[in-house]
Amino acid sequence: MDKEYVKSFSSRSAYNYYLSSIEAKTEQQKLLERQLLSCYSKTSSLNICDLCCGGGSVSFHLAELFVKWNFELLDLSETAKDIVSNLPRPLHFTQGSAYHTPYQTGFFDIVICWNTLLHLESPALMFQEASRILKPSGILIVSTLANLYHDTDIIAKVIDYADQSHIDQFGYPREYIRNTYSIRSIQTFMGNEFVLNKAERFDIQKPLHPQPIGIGTYTVPIADSQFLQVSGGYLMNWAYLEFLKQS
Repeated sequence: MDKEYVKSFSSRSAYNYYLSSIEAKTEQQKLLERQLLSCYSKTSSLNICDLCCGGGSVSFHLAELFVKWNFELLDLSETAKDIVSNLPRPLHFTQGSAYHTPYQTGFFDIVICWNTLLHLESPALMFQEASRILKPSGILIVSTLANLYHDTDIIAKVIDYADQSHIDQFGYPREYIRNTYSIRSIQTFMGNEFVLNKAERFDIQKPLHPQPIGIGTYTVPIADSQFLQVSGGYLMNWAYLEFLKQS
């Protein structure tokens, strides 16, 4: 993972971001839950890996719905470790890289990589590791910025001057990756490890008001009661992607 991105989640603002996602479900969290509830019983027993889990909000909310699921959370961030260890619902956390996890080969039924692919320096390594730890015909679920309609990647480095965690000790701004990948590139990353099973655009169909400073998603109304998602002044193309591991 991009080391500058990991550093950016060591600040108070990152801590508050993580906590807010635990205190109230995001629209993306609600989408994930709808997708899973359409496929799995609440009484099923599955092993779930939450790669690059952040503050653990995804697994925290899913554990309330799927009480028999076993969740293993992994992230590089110290802030993530601190938050997950203090959650009111116990979840097992390991500090480490999504490229080289400590998990047993073929152990998990589902691997979730939520809002992280866009920040990775080596996405193909994440796909390879997810394939290794998944059971045959296991599912990898990814939420990321994706270009579903054009063979175009948008490669971006972001500086958020409003967040002092992005200013180093010498006063220079840190950059972090925030890429939008085309399906063509995503298929290259996954190689022969997976089949792309589902690719759906995620749109927030409700008003979200802009923050006065810094990066933060908000919506702009357009025709037919639709909304565009904007963050830091540029359009966001979020997608829900589901990959089936090749047996």
